[in-house]
Amino acid sequence: MATIQVKIIIGVATKTFKFAAEQSVADALKDIRQANLDKLGADADGGADHGLFQAAGKGKKARWLKNNRPLKFYNITSGVRLQSA
Repeated sequence: MATIQVKIIIGVATKTFKFAAEQSVADALKDIRQANLDKLGADADGGADHGLFQAAGKGKKARWLKNNRPLKFYNITSGVRLQSA
């Protein structure tokens, strides 16, 4: 199982998370939400309507990542920046 480090932009902060390439986007979002709840308590933003957004770059269009897809489906590699919105 390959581990990837993804930089997640949350508001004005950027945090690094480690995920398995086979992990679903939905599971990655759960990990991100849990990390924010642990640090921010009840003031943490996010909910069921939040997702991961990949900005356009290198010939690729910007897109929302589908929750049922694994991260490897989107060719996400270590160091990629995604936005939690």
